[in-house]
Amino acid sequence: MLLRTTGLCKRYDHREEPVDALAGVDLELDVGTFTTVTGPSGSGKSTLLLALGGLLRPTAGEIWFRDLPIHDLGPGGLASYRREHIGFVMQEFSLVPYLSAERNVMIPLALQGYDRATQRRRAREVLERVELGGRATHLPRELSIGQQQRVAIARALANEPDLILADEPTGNLDPALTTSILDLLEELRQERELTMVMVTHSPAAAARGDRRVHIEAGRIVDTPRPIVTGAVS
Repeated sequence: MLLRTTGLCKRYDHREEPVDALAGVDLELDVGTFTTVTGPSGSGKSTLLLALGGLLRPTAGEIWFRDLPIHDLGPGGLASYRREHIGFVMQEFSLVPYLSAERNVMIPLALQGYDRATQRRRAREVLERVELGGRATHLPRELSIGQQQRVAIARALANEPDLILADEPTGNLDPALTTSILDLLEELRQERELTMVMVTHSPAAAARGDRRVHIEAGRIVDTPRPIVTGAVS
């Protein structure tokens, strides 16, 4: 078992009435598995991902990463958890526009305290793996949308994480690029024995998972097995 949640809740206090973004989520992630999370807008999918990544503190419940109580960690402990164990891939890429592809990938390595030579070497290695070795010095605006997402994936892999958390990573891509990015994520997961959780609105993308979790109103309502479909849309 890599990670588990028990009774996970997140409540936001609004003037009209409180909103429960998560309302008692129990989830277990085994090492090397690929879990896809679906549900309507506002159901709590992204909130769950942020909580698993230590970016959002739950109101109640527990999150355990192996024997580490994420729910009890302070800011420093959560920062270490993210640096050492988590890779994030987001829909908007979140690349620093004035840094090259290589320098963007070096960011998590710099935060971990690696020397500059090691940062550059590892950034180049992971860019080569996502087929962007020849674009290392390019700025984000000089790259296509698909290439920018590959840089974001390379950055997520740079610190050799245990867990990849992806929030609609293909939401801005056309069907061909979507298939390409999902194929790449699956290849990397198998090569590196990564555990991956991906939030998606696409039924075909969700079918890529070993396990599918469906959330409504902050609760897991079912965990259907994936159905193999044709082209991703």
